[in-house]
Amino acid sequence: MTDSLQDLLAKLHEAVGNELLQRIISGEATSADLSVATKFLKDNGINIDVEDSPPIMNLVKSLPFSDDQKESNRPSPKTLVEVFEEDAKKAE
Repeated sequence: MTDSLQDLLAKLHEAVGNELLQRIISGEATSADLSVATKFLKDNGINIDVEDSPPIMNLVKSLPFSDDQKESNRPSPKTLVEVFEEDAKKAE
């Protein structure tokens, strides 16, 4: 790849990142913009642990679920087996 093409791609990459950032900061970002920004970060290997990010932790804390609710909504394997057994009995 030529230096001029690399420079062009670097500028394009920076422009896309800056545009997405400005939309998010201004509050004008659509759900599509946020999806593109998420993919942009993922494609560029940008990841962070939830515990290392106060904004992400705040988002998690603001979700309308408690730890007890999350656990109670998860079916146990035994419950799934019972459901399959019941279905098998009904099919007989």
